Amino acid sequence: MQVMSNIQVRNVSKRTHAALLKQATASGMSLNSFLLAELDRIADRARVMDVLGRAHKLPGPRPTSEEIVRTIREGRNER
Repeated sequence: MQVMSNIQVRNVSKRTHAALLKQATASGMSLNSFLLAELDRIADRARVMDVLGRAHKLPGPRPTSEEIVRTIREGRNER
């Protein structure tokens, strides 16, 4: 069983609360579930940034934008 932690956010403006509640409702989620999903997304993005930071430090030439786009398109065509 995974142990869960709690986070409390104070001083959220009524405008921000209303906007988040609106987004949660539009997504068919409770505000709590919506915020948990957003926090997970933020945490995942931080990990991606760590990976990109490490990749940037690797030695060797960097691919050009054109090479990246070509590789992505080739990968899509293989599907």
